[in-house]
Amino acid sequence: MKRTLCFFIWSICFLTSACKKVDEYITQLDESPSIQLEQMSLWDFPKSGDITRVYYPSKVTPGESVTLAGRNISSSGTRIFLGDYELSFSLVGIDTVSDYTSRYEIAVEVIRFSVPYDIDAGLKALSVRKPSGELFNFPEIDVVSIAQVGGTDTLLRVSSVFDDIIPDFEMRYAQQTSSRYITASSVTGDGTIYIQTKLDVYRLKEGVLRTVIRSGELIYINGKALQIREILGFHATRDGGEFYLSVDAVDSNQSDYDGCWLLLKGSTSSFPLNFSPLNITYYRNRGSAQLAALPSSNALNGAAELQAIRATYLSEDLSGNLYFIRQTGTSAYDAYQPEIARLDSSGEMTTILAARNGLEYCDVFLGYAPDGNSCYFTHERQNSYPYSSGLTYYDLAWEIPLAMAPSRTEFQQVSFASDPSLGFTSPFKIFNRVLPLYSETYYYGKFMVMPSGELLMVDDRSLLAVNADKRSIYVYAGRERSMSSQRNETGSALDVNFYDVQLLGIDDQHNLYFAREGGYRQGVPLPFRVFKLSR
Repeated sequence: MKRTLCFFIWSICFLTSACKKVDEYITQLDESPSIQLEQMSLWDFPKSGDITRVYYPSKVTPGESVTLAGRNISSSGTRIFLGDYELSFSLVGIDTVSDYTSRYEIAVEVIRFSVPYDIDAGLKALSVRKPSGELFNFPEIDVVSIAQVGGTDTLLRVSSVFDDIIPDFEMRYAQQTSSRYITASSVTGDGTIYIQTKLDVYRLKEGVLRTVIRSGELIYINGKALQIREILGFHATRDGGEFYLSVDAVDSNQSDYDGCWLLLKGSTSSFPLNFSPLNITYYRNRGSAQLAALPSSNALNGAAELQAIRATYLSEDLSGNLYFIRQTGTSAYDAYQPEIARLDSSGEMTTILAARNGLEYCDVFLGYAPDGNSCYFTHERQNSYPYSSGLTYYDLAWEIPLAMAPSRTEFQQVSFASDPSLGFTSPFKIFNRVLPLYSETYYYGKFMVMPSGELLMVDDRSLLAVNADKRSIYVYAGRERSMSSQRNETGSALDVNFYDVQLLGIDDQHNLYFAREGGYRQGVPLPFRVFKLSR
């Protein structure tokens, strides 16, 4: 009996001591720093600085603002490190999150810090050091150099380059059914701008606009007069010395044909322009039946003069190769399944990217890089919600994809806003563009390839830069969160509304040019105006 009583007393003491240790351990856990690693929605917006969602980033860039949620990470004396770099952080607010398993509300601290500009690139652990000296480590974050991912330049300004009347514009465009009429453009290294519509090609140099060529005019090829019916493509070379022109024309000397497509080359040094033909393709039955003159997909390559070519979206690389979109197929739908072709200086044409060639096919072409060596296009589409297109960045010289992002890829939105209330409302964004195949003017000018290889995109009131390789997006000009203050046409880019602009190109000084199509007056489109975005 005495032994049993002693054992009972010893057991009580042991259990009491064990419970005390468990309680101390639970208290220690409850007081330990923790950071939310999964994306989390915040509900108490005013207390959390108007941030709607936070997440633990896998990649950051120097200067980027990062917002995290956790517990016991903002108390006095706590220090936060990214690798060996101590971070200066601030408490944005406190949010309450419901724990549905225990029905308790948990207070969550929302903190914000900026990644140091002088931090080295590479994987670095995020750690929290308590005043007691205890160190708590969290998953590594990849620091990507700012040379790889750009940032918002808050010093950019917009100025007017051209805002004047264009003779005969309203009369010539009276039959237009849309105010969207710009179909292509090119900017030379010195900032000379060429703007193409289906009716005209304009040159804007040092503020002076002149018409280079227009539909209805006669051009002379090998001594024969042909009348331009429609302008299909125009491109001035980067040095501004030469140009390429693609037109739909009428040859009155060929009664057996209804028209012809011309691919021409000439010099910009003389007006009127002189042309040398690279290809002439005749067709019968203007309308859908004319497509019978087009080659079937994967047509044989060879001498350009022997090929059937209807060329749009022209560009030249620094080696003198001409790239263009070559329409193929024998039906109206097939004609909008484009192929990318190359015409070299010897006159040989090569199909670079054939339609429906596995994943590597061009669904909607988005633009060439300024040097002509690469381009962007969409390669697939998701027509059900969430709507999205796959994005390809393609090397034309090596004929390989530099980066491919499938549809519904989540691009990380890299924030550089110093105030969280002005930052992105979501950490991720999909390329939610399903572009119409049959309307070039609908999406032309909404995309432009930058010298850095990023794709510039008009998005709401701002310009976004998309990096297909890093799967990241940042604001190039404007604001991360659309503001009512973005209503100007000129001045600080922070307060300019870019919603309706047409991106034209960029010169060697990194001045970016865009146009605003003029809307309507009594049902007739008004002339475009041109602006410059620069420091």
